[in-house]
Amino acid sequence: MPPIKKNRPDLVGKTIFSMGLMTEYEIWEFLRTNPKEASVIETMGLPDSVWLGDNDSTKYLYYYIEQIQDYNLIEINSFTNNVSGFEWD
Repeated sequence: MPPIKKNRPDLVGKTIFSMGLMTEYEIWEFLRTNPKEASVIETMGLPDSVWLGDNDSTKYLYYYIEQIQDYNLIEINSFTNNVSGFEWD
């Protein structure tokens, strides 16, 4: 499981996403290529929370977007560590 912002503030740094250098469309395009979890964290930063699905096959990375006061979700396949789905506003 990846660390989260609250538990590892020492790992929180500026990313392309946190600096506002990605549009919503660019985020969507990036995620639909099914990148590895490490690439997601490098690009998006640490998630605000992480959950493991009931059958342990999916990790759910939640990112809170302050501007719209909403969580967005990235699903990571636990076996391949690739993005398997996402819900991004």
